[in-house]
Amino acid sequence: MWKALKEATVRVAGKLYGRICGRRAGERETWWWMEEVKEKKKTFKEWQHDEESLEKRNRYKVAKRETERSVAVAKEEAVRDWYAEMETPEKEEVLKRWREYFEDLLNVENEWE
Repeated sequence: MWKALKEATVRVAGKLYGRICGRRAGERETWWWMEEVKEKKKTFKEWQHDEESLEKRNRYKVAKRETERSVAVAKEEAVRDWYAEMETPEKEEVLKRWREYFEDLLNVENEWE
């Protein structure tokens, strides 16, 4: 039963989203890196080389704040798009299979000693 559930879930997920290889430990996703992130990294490196400069520190803080906002918006849009993709006919197949599994699991009479 578990094997069939796993195969159905993996098959449908593969159709919907494709397959990717796993990441190595320590690697970060960079699909959402945009110009703001690159600018923030640049200002941070400038500030690192001259930590006494308040001007460079303030520029870095402003860039960091703007970057956090734009990355949050980009991630929110990506999640919204991902949920929109979930509304497909294959979703019904997976939900039906989960429903059947949990009905069987939760409606079994257990014998008590």
